[in-house]
Amino acid sequence: SREEVEAKVRVFAEFFEQRYRRRVSPDLQNLLVENLAGLPLTAVEAVLARLLTTGRIDVTEIAQAKAEAVASVFPYLRTVKLRGGFETVGGYEPIKRLLRKRFIEVIRNPEKATRYGLKPGRGVLLFGPPGTGKTTIAKALAYELGLPTFTMSAEVYSHWYGMTEKNIERMCDILDKAAPDVFLLDECDKLFTKRGSPQEHETTRRMKSQLLEWLAEPDRRTIVLATTNLIDELDEAFLRPERLELIIPVPYPDAQSRVEIIKVHLR
Repeated sequence: SREEVEAKVRVFAEFFEQRYRRRVSPDLQNLLVENLAGLPLTAVEAVLARLLTTGRIDVTEIAQAKAEAVASVFPYLRTVKLRGGFETVGGYEPIKRLLRKRFIEVIRNPEKATRYGLKPGRGVLLFGPPGTGKTTIAKALAYELGLPTFTMSAEVYSHWYGMTEKNIERMCDILDKAAPDVFLLDECDKLFTKRGSPQEHETTRRMKSQLLEWLAEPDRRTIVLATTNLIDELDEAFLRPERLELIIPVPYPDAQSRVEIIKVHLR
């Protein structure tokens, strides 16, 4: 419960202040509570233990600690290693501007966003030919958001009848409890191909339906970042606006973008 998390955070703040002689302000304590409320107490304790060890309490450190704690408790999710923000992406300025406007600025300025009636984006699909940097852009966006970032683990799949669907249900529940967070669906065409094919396995079809239902929930706070080389093979239901607000093409880079990419790699 939230009350239990608040109690854990208060005790953590006392230990932190004794060890580092630095005050944990009420704002920082509230930030911790907001990020940890809803998680199992074992995950909450793991996050606080890591922060006590590192001596750092900031958005990036909290997000990383939270991601690792959740992934250690629940095998259906694994953390995504993020190397940096948009400075790691050469070129593609129109795409970066759009993502900043729809995602980053809204999340970083919640009071201003509320004043203008803006809600943060909940889903984006980046599509285009292989090698254009779709995954790099998605990971850079996740880093800029400063939220714990997960992807689906192979342990979701089970050879026991009905167990895969139960694991998917549990995974979605975990993502909801850990929210706000990011769920990366790299090469999502492997999962969200068109339904109804004679070759489609019954378990796969039910799993898709479960995920589509979760993606359409109006109160979902998990941001979904998806990439694909094969947009024509995706199920139309996956592409609906209630699941993915933005569908952005990532073509081969133009001349100026290629210069910027070279600069990034020769830095």
